[in-house]
Amino acid sequence: EGAYAFYLFLAVYALLMRDMGRTVPSAQDVNLPDGGTDLVPGATGSALALVGLAGLCAGGAAACKYPAVVFVVLPLFMWVAMTERASRGKALGVFALCVGVSSGLWFAKNAVATGNPFYPLLFGGTSRTDALMAQWTLAHRPPVYSVNSAASSLVQVLWRSEWLSPWLMPAAALAWLAAPKYRRLTILLWGYFALVIAGWWLF
Repeated sequence: EGAYAFYLFLAVYALLMRDMGRTVPSAQDVNLPDGGTDLVPGATGSALALVGLAGLCAGGAAACKYPAVVFVVLPLFMWVAMTERASRGKALGVFALCVGVSSGLWFAKNAVATGNPFYPLLFGGTSRTDALMAQWTLAHRPPVYSVNSAASSLVQVLWRSEWLSPWLMPAAALAWLAAPKYRRLTILLWGYFALVIAGWWLF
């Protein structure tokens, strides 16, 4: 989970830099008050480079743990599709290519070893049995699907988990007080969080 989270953070940060019109800081920017430089209007090369970096990191997350395909690769692919206007097709192609570069060998290994690149999830596989799938389902699904169970899980994720800093959720809530120009990004990030939580609990 640590490596998975690291790659997720870098992928999201790269897309945030692109959406805020920033380039990666260079050596001459280090001593500037805010670091980095503004993207020149029409500088699609720098924006595509950040999309590619996000793809490489998303693929790295997927190579760490399968759920990253659902929780990192697909949502960030949708993020690029929703926010890229000038060259959407090119940006999506760069993102997908970079995901493949950084995770392709892992899925190829799975395909050779089990007959299923996404083992133990989709498409079966030579070592996937009913007993193993029952064990996997029991370990990963909620004990019961109910409003109380969902509320308990949500409280655990938002506040009670021993892995959370007590400052994390209050700081995230403060994002709603940010300047109006960041409101769209705030909604996007909170929507991403809600998507991950819903997918985690339901599936």
